Amino acid sequence: MLALLAAFPAYGQKFRRVRALPLPALGYSPEQGFYGGAVGFFTFPSRDSLTPAASGQAEFNYTQRKQIIATVQGQGFLARGKYFFRGYATYRIFSDRYWGIGPLTPAENLENYDSRRLHARVTALRKIVPGVYAGVRAEAFYLHDVRPGPLLERTRPLGHAGGLAAGLGYGIQYDTRKNIPNPTDATFASFFHTVYHPVFGSEFRFHRIEFDFRKYFTLFTTPAWCEKKIGTFVHTLALQCNGTFSPGETPFFMMPLIGSENDMRGYFRGRFRDANMAAVQIEYRMPLVWRMGLAFFAGVGDVSPEALSLRYSALKHSLGAGVRFMADRKERVNLRFDFAVGKNETAFYLSFGEAF
Repeated sequence: MLALLAAFPAYGQKFRRVRALPLPALGYSPEQGFYGGAVGFFTFPSRDSLTPAASGQAEFNYTQRKQIIATVQGQGFLARGKYFFRGYATYRIFSDRYWGIGPLTPAENLENYDSRRLHARVTALRKIVPGVYAGVRAEAFYLHDVRPGPLLERTRPLGHAGGLAAGLGYGIQYDTRKNIPNPTDATFASFFHTVYHPVFGSEFRFHRIEFDFRKYFTLFTTPAWCEKKIGTFVHTLALQCNGTFSPGETPFFMMPLIGSENDMRGYFRGRFRDANMAAVQIEYRMPLVWRMGLAFFAGVGDVSPEALSLRYSALKHSLGAGVRFMADRKERVNLRFDFAVGKNETAFYLSFGEAF
């Protein structure tokens, strides 16, 4: 998501302590083409100085591929940082692409299928020690009104006609990031295990195990003696290792994927899917001049039917570079323009905030 006026927070207005910032939205991704619409950012100030302000976002977009996407999300702390909540809900009237299941699906398998999908996830965590939170997660994904292509109709993977996947799980998270949109010199790690079962209303029985580790190194920054003259410039090396494993009767629409605007850039989202996925990516972010910056990134990863069956010879690789424009210097929020190359694929991304 690219908020075109993100650099001008003065447009926001306060209503009963809530700060609202309505903006036009514009972006681009391989899955959607160019898209535009409206987005509203909301800030909910805390009642005390020890609790960070909560934030929310509501967005509606119409895409070049005639897709409709409505999203509401938010996060915040309560009780002086003792509890943390994050929520997300989206409804999409969506035309998507499908190549089949597995790490070796040929490009000529490509077909389109239409569907409507409702996806919601809520996470509630409690602080255990400083920086460490643990708690529960609930998730539901409802796919319906599916109009499959020939491959999806012929192979009939589990969930080909749609259905409801609903689950409840637990997790733990460690986070030292001070600035989530553009972290520097910080560590983030999370582990979540969600169980999808009919007792929660699910039509499918499977597990989803997710881990995500990120490390941010500040290589060097502006010397103090010239910071007032030219501003603060930070060179950052960012590393991410993440994986998703889903043993059981996993519907095809809940399988881990390779490719998106946030990981394994250069591959269409869902170009490869299977029961398990693991990926590593590294990115070097550097200032250029004024509010402009550059980024160089690379990634490697793959999907597989078994958790330990990833093959080195079949690993997918991606390389890319991008331009950054710091729309908000105070919060260090970037607009990013990325170009990435995968195996026999290229992709361009225009969005708001760093990939990870």
